[in-house]
Amino acid sequence: MRFVHRGVSAGVLGLLVAVGVVGCSASAAAPAGTPSDSTGIAAMEPLVIKVSDPNPETATSVRALQGWMAEVTRATGGKVTFEEYYAGALHPGSEAVSALESGLTDLSFVSLAAHAQTLPIAAWAASAAASQGAEYPTGALAGTGAYFGVWEKSDEIRNEYAGHNAQPFVTWSSPGFDLLCATPVNSLATSAGKLARTTGSPFKEELDSVGIQPVYLENGDLYEAMQRGVINCVAAGAPTFITSSLAENAKYYTPVSMSPQGGSGYVIRKDLWDSLPAEVQDIMNDAKATFFTDFMSNTLERYASWVDVIKDKNVQVMSGAELNGPIEATQKAVLKKLPEIAPAGAKDPKKILASIKKQLSAWHGLLDGVGVNGEIRTPENLEKLFKGGANLDWDAYHDAMLTYVRSLNK
Repeated sequence: MRFVHRGVSAGVLGLLVAVGVVGCSASAAAPAGTPSDSTGIAAMEPLVIKVSDPNPETATSVRALQGWMAEVTRATGGKVTFEEYYAGALHPGSEAVSALESGLTDLSFVSLAAHAQTLPIAAWAASAAASQGAEYPTGALAGTGAYFGVWEKSDEIRNEYAGHNAQPFVTWSSPGFDLLCATPVNSLATSAGKLARTTGSPFKEELDSVGIQPVYLENGDLYEAMQRGVINCVAAGAPTFITSSLAENAKYYTPVSMSPQGGSGYVIRKDLWDSLPAEVQDIMNDAKATFFTDFMSNTLERYASWVDVIKDKNVQVMSGAELNGPIEATQKAVLKKLPEIAPAGAKDPKKILASIKKQLSAWHGLLDGVGVNGEIRTPENLEKLFKGGANLDWDAYHDAMLTYVRSLNK
């Protein structure tokens, strides 16, 4: 399974243009500047940006952010450096937006599940991730491109963040969620009455459809909650299962066709961003290609590693076939009613949903065009799918994402 062979990334650009992901002039975008402009980096005072994340340093998003920070520091000649706080050391995850608004932090991970009241339009739009597709790994690859693009270009979404002195910075989507449980869950009879941690809509509705009661917990609380029996299951993906060491206490893994999580990501303080020289903004934007490459490669590597954890920790893989019917019916119902349940502040909800649909279609077309195919996760294809998904050509992916990022910031 390859993205495209190195050396033919021009073909990737052609496909990006053909499916409408980027404009025809994207290839002419200027590269990031160097520390020489008297009105740019050379003239600026050294800047320390405070970064906060409720996730531990081993999380895939944190590892990708660290790659982005290293590139920014290098490209600015050391003028921009970072002060890092992980595992909720600076503030709880549920207070990320207020921390940005107050200036306590400058760049923070924002979970829309934890900020549905603060960012209702963004949280509502994220529910459209049910349309991303549960196929692995194409769902996550397409969803990440789509959600980043919409969050970069939607005036309604960006204005909502701006009302809190915040601006979306890098936004992504995960593969579809699965279940990891302390007891077997492979039928409607065994799922009934279970308590499972998840992260908002559409996951709550999907769990409800199979008799599982959804509960929201921060990632840092999952290990203890599972160990003490506060919850029976976690609905998430392999990176969360591994980072939180959940297989120590949960020995039953059920791949199901739950939705992915889209729309969450890192958010920057808007007044800080607006104060940066254009040269620094260009460097930071270009480095997003490194972030997305590291994030997606780390994510798919975690899924490959999950196969080994399953074996090492004697985790039993269960069939989710009986659960998939109600879950998929619920996804269709959620998507159908989304226009009707848009937040009152959304001026043109159909436009937002149409943008997400268009971007998803474009990215799926791109992936299909370069021969990246996905499959629904089952016990039978798990090892082949997860091990093979990590073997994409990440150099070509980086080139494609750099072109895409520059096109969005023209």
